[in-house]
Amino acid sequence: MAISQTYEIAPAPFNSDEADFGGTFREDQFIFGSSRQKTSITYNEDSVNTFFTDLYQTHLNSQGQWVTPTPINGRVNSIMNEAQCTFGSNSKTMYFTGNLKNALSKKKEKSEKYELGIFHATLYNKEWIEDGSFPFNSQQSDYSCGHPCLGQGDSILYFSSNQPGGLGGSDLYYCNWREQQWSQPVNMGSVINTPGNEFFPFVNEYGVFFFSSDSREDSEGLDIYSTEMINGVFAEPKRLDEPINSTFDDFAYSEKKGTNKGCISSNRESAHDDLFLFVRYEDHYHHCLTNEQPIFCYSITDENYPSLDTLPYVYEWQFSDGSTRRGNKVKHCFAQYGLHHIALNILDTLTKNLITTASNYDIEIRRPNEPFIKVAKEWSTLTSFTASIEWPALHDIDTTKVIWMLNEEEIGRGPDFHHQITSPGTYTLTCRLQTQAQKNKSSKKICIEEQILVHPDTFAINDQNYQAIILSSPDQLKSSDGLHLLPRYYVSVMRTNQSATPSEEILEKVNRPILEMKNDESYIYVIEDHSELSAALAGLEKANQQGLNVELITCLTSESLYQPIREIIWNPNNGATITTSTPLAPTDHATYLASDSEYDRQVRYTAAVMNMEPSLKLKIVSYYTNLESKAQAKENALKIREHLTTLQVNPSLILIATEMQSNLGPHKRLKLILEYPHQTTSNE
Repeated sequence: MAISQTYEIAPAPFNSDEADFGGTFREDQFIFGSSRQKTSITYNEDSVNTFFTDLYQTHLNSQGQWVTPTPINGRVNSIMNEAQCTFGSNSKTMYFTGNLKNALSKKKEKSEKYELGIFHATLYNKEWIEDGSFPFNSQQSDYSCGHPCLGQGDSILYFSSNQPGGLGGSDLYYCNWREQQWSQPVNMGSVINTPGNEFFPFVNEYGVFFFSSDSREDSEGLDIYSTEMINGVFAEPKRLDEPINSTFDDFAYSEKKGTNKGCISSNRESAHDDLFLFVRYEDHYHHCLTNEQPIFCYSITDENYPSLDTLPYVYEWQFSDGSTRRGNKVKHCFAQYGLHHIALNILDTLTKNLITTASNYDIEIRRPNEPFIKVAKEWSTLTSFTASIEWPALHDIDTTKVIWMLNEEEIGRGPDFHHQITSPGTYTLTCRLQTQAQKNKSSKKICIEEQILVHPDTFAINDQNYQAIILSSPDQLKSSDGLHLLPRYYVSVMRTNQSATPSEEILEKVNRPILEMKNDESYIYVIEDHSELSAALAGLEKANQQGLNVELITCLTSESLYQPIREIIWNPNNGATITTSTPLAPTDHATYLASDSEYDRQVRYTAAVMNMEPSLKLKIVSYYTNLESKAQAKENALKIREHLTTLQVNPSLILIATEMQSNLGPHKRLKLILEYPHQTTSNE
């Protein structure tokens, strides 16, 4: 290969006491084969008891640690073997190695050899579903195909097979994807294949081809080799140096695309196969990495919320580390890696009470696996800046070989340093470092670059790197069923668990319409309803000035949230008027009462109020659209009066009226109006 490379390698922390091998990277997941479940099939005659492998998955958490592996999602794993897989470029297709389905019958015939095949699976709703097999699997289970690897944009499939006609035991083959199907397999020839065995092909994003072989001149058991195609043909494969290869079996090389990380499998440290993770480095400072410094400090605002300067309320940002900041725009620095929560609350500065939580936001600060330069990106010519090299993964750095450079000129050595720049401008800060060689770790050289902006001496500088977060609490959200939800802000004078009988004292104090609303858990009594938070807060302040004990309730309009029931209006001359939002009353009134519990509740509520307040009278208004329906409208009203009398309401307190409306909506057929005594006319 053109550029010499070194590797740092270590056992995967999630290895088990059984075989773990054949790792593959898929996005942020790592998939591998394992017999950790200790699944076996035993037959009484000539008892054959072998542990079978399944596919497992794991990933790094926010602390940079691998989570406990779990079986791969879906219905791919079976009672037989599944292992070594490859994924399509869209990450939603997978080819994997498994036992041929008719190989189970061989087991019953006391055979200990179960041929392998390649199978296809597709990701549906986060689960892998097997939906096909490789067309060149053995139909009679007399040879194996396995270890698939997709390359060149999914247009080629490499695999290993001991099918007849090869050069040795197991050879490497490839097929091309043409006209929606795989072409006939082609043997990769004697440059790759030997009289022995070749397994586990892998091609990286740069076209470098890796595989394992046990029969080349320099093989020490099963070893890993690499080659590249030059002028259309593969060059002579080269055995990778230690620590990738050892005197034990080493195989199944793979890399994570876009990184210098990868995995191999080996039995170098135990009697069974284990996974080993590696980081690959070039021997020279051939290319500098862009500094990936984790951000701990943030400048936070929510663009949907206005200034509260004219109101006695304040924005308070509450952080999961226990600290708070006040203001429409705040700055905050977290001290640790991990998931952090931010809540934007609105507080009453007079009562110190929480008005509402306006928005929520989560920030995940991931622990880097690579070294990084810790330094502020902007400085002034009047101050010196400090830079240090940090490696949270706790790798050992040879601090005597850390070199700092500014625009290609050396300015310091060691893990940290101080420096002052007297001329404004943009500078490139470079850190070159080298690690200490240890067991299974060769020394490697790393180069990292960061851009520094130096301002004139008049510029006020802050020594923290603040990343802006502009929250945008949505004006329109979507529910789980896809319906649009609009935020509403209710100024409420009362919240109860049961529908309350209106109190004359409360009504006189409020002296404005009250809308009773409910959801599955509670009732609220609303004096203002707004779609804009600023208008709701202004209404809240006005109610406070009137001496009302009010609260602000925020919700999204949805069938599962608050819905209007009735409106309560206080009139100094006429007393309380309660208008119910009664649904449509059909012709068959008896059937309607039996089938509509909400209508029945309204009638029972009206009866309860009248029985508690003997001075109240009830007007039942029944609407009709034409003269032909007038008689039916009156009959509906009379039946309601009859229903109320069964609930001990004095019929002499009930007036009947009918009114004509040409355009009648479904919720305007019937209205019940409770009134204190005053002059009332009837349109009977």
